Parts: sequence; structure tokens; C-alpha cells
Amino acid sequence: MTFVRVRLRFHYYMPCGREEEAARYLDMILRKDFAAENVDSLIEFAKANGGIEYAEARMKEYHDKAVDVLLRLPESGARTSLIQLADYIMTRSK
Repeated sequence: MTFVRVRLRFHYYMPCGREEEAARYLDMILRKDFAAENVDSLIEFAKANGGIEYAEARMKEYHDKAVDVLLRLPESGARTSLIQLADYIMTRSK
């Protein structure tokens, strides 16, 4: 999970009654305190509160925007490769 995706999701929690818990995790991220136990805790928090689904939805949104822009370019091997790369990123697993 990247810093940007985690941070985006934590901003969602602020108005949802989870301010203290989200603020604690956001502070951890901003301090770049990525000790193993902190990362595990962040992942569990994200899973428990819809963070994975949110990140996947945002990823699809950016994928669709990128492909839309690429399709406006003249057809070429480079365009095809970039679209394939975007598709791969959407479907890959760890």
C-alpha cells in the first residue's frame, strides 16, 4: 500500500467519528514510522474500515482516466504498450 493511497483513505475517516484513531495512524504515516508492527496495524485498520475497496475504486478511476487520455493519441506501439501496462497494474496480484 503506498503512502498516497493510505493518506487518501485516512482523510475519509476524519468526518466519520474515527478522528482520534485515524489521526493516530495519519501521524504515524507522516512521521514515516513504518516499523513492522505499525505497518501491520495500518493494514488491519484499512481492511477493517473499507480502505482496500476504496483504494481499488480510486485505482480503477485513475486507470480509466489514463486509458481515456491514451486513446486520444495516434495509434502506435507505445500507446498500446502503455494501455497494456495500465491494464496489467489493474489486474496484477502480489
